[in-house]
Amino acid sequence: MTATKKINANGTEISVLLQGNENDYICLTDMARFKDQQRTNYIIQNWMRSRTTIEYLGVWEQLHNPRFKSIEFDAFRQQAKKLNMRDTASINELVVLSNLESINAELIKQNMPRDLRFDILQRIAKEQLRVLDEQNADHRFKKLTSN
Repeated sequence: MTATKKINANGTEISVLLQGNENDYICLTDMARFKDQQRTNYIIQNWMRSRTTIEYLGVWEQLHNPRFKSIEFDAFRQQAKKLNMRDTASINELVVLSNLESINAELIKQNMPRDLRFDILQRIAKEQLRVLDEQNADHRFKKLTSN
């Protein structure tokens, strides 16, 4: 028997699908909506790109999907590792990525086409990294020469 129940977490209703056994499901969309009502889809996209989420999904599939194709999943997991820059990014790159997410959201609100958004974001990323790297180099130089 399947039933849907709502739980209250810090004032936010989150749906839970109760299967009557240990296979209950919680609504990730409701959880993401709690974090940011305007950008729920981006929150979920970021979760789905996370290396730990992909690893979790692989384990879940192995346990619950008798037709799970582990070889194909390994190829997918390796590709995802290449795409997740945050795992190996410098602090400057992380700052720029954070900025780009906000800028991208604003460009999407303006209905800007994806190709144009990409060009704009790429230009902004290069400029921000250049400025941050120059400031870090200047700071290191001043520190070395002041001793």
